[in-house]
Amino acid sequence: MLGIRIEDSPVIAREPDAAARRETLPGVQLPGVQLPGVQLGALLLHAWLGPGRSLYDELGEGFTLLVRRPGTGSGTIEKAARARGVPLRVLDVPDQGPVHSGPALVLVRPDQYVAWAGDCEPSDSLVLIDRVRGSRVS
Repeated sequence: MLGIRIEDSPVIAREPDAAARRETLPGVQLPGVQLPGVQLGALLLHAWLGPGRSLYDELGEGFTLLVRRPGTGSGTIEKAARARGVPLRVLDVPDQGPVHSGPALVLVRPDQYVAWAGDCEPSDSLVLIDRVRGSRVS
């Protein structure tokens, strides 16, 4: 499962130039844990958030927005999900240490695959939510 990656899927939201680069985003920092990297369209790697506290156990039943840097988002992704009736859990997993590597925000699908990642919310979060939920977007 760890080697499976969804390429060129309409439900994975890539920035226009990221599709050409097929790059791995730098590692996601969780309290006391360094994830090796976030790959769009790949399974979110497991991490222990504390004794007996698994990242997977903290993910919501629907989509989950991992917020790594407080104050990064203004809540537009959450509002867009609510407007479309998409279940979304916002989970704060702040970085520790002075160096912030990797995306500030990571949107995880219900199947634990990374649907989108970025350092700030997109200008139109409704388009993002429509894309990752598989709605036809014109």
